[in-house]
Order: sequence, then structure tokens, then C-alpha cells
Amino acid sequence: MSTVDYDAPRTTAGTEPDADSLDMLRERRGALADPDFGEAQEFPGSDIDDEFSAPVIPIRTDEFRCHGCFLVLHNGLHAGSRNGHDVCRDCA
Repeated sequence: MSTVDYDAPRTTAGTEPDADSLDMLRERRGALADPDFGEAQEFPGSDIDDEFSAPVIPIRTDEFRCHGCFLVLHNGLHAGSRNGHDVCRDCA
């Protein structure tokens, strides 16, 4: 069984980067670039003028807002107070 030195530099036939392949990569990158980057783009469904709205539900008596992660959680996850602010178990 032979041992392999994984820290040794690799020696292969073509160690220098191929200039043609670098040029080909640059051409591909240029082809993928968006020529109309500075102009406004139209997306499917962008002609809809509906406003997105959701009802705001106030915090219930058995919930609190964590000062660390700003989530509204059940009181069972309340870990205590830090600097006068409620904190959940994950943020404690």
C-alpha cells in the first residue's frame, strides 16, 4: 500500500492556466451580463396594481414581544427581562 502526501503540490502536465480558456470565460461572463442594466425592467405580473395588505392583530394577553429577536411569542417561551425588556429563551 502506498502513502500519499496530500500536502505536496500537485504536478500535472498543464500546470499553467490556459489563456484561451480565460478568454472564453470572459466572453461567457460578458454574454450573461444584462445589457439593459440601467433601464427599468418588466417582470411577469408587474402590471398588477394591487396593494398588499394584511390585518394587524394586537399582541394577546398570553403573548410577549422579544426584545432580542422581535418575534411575538407565547408566554411559555418567556425567559425573563434584560435591561427592562422581555427576552425569549432563545435570546437569553
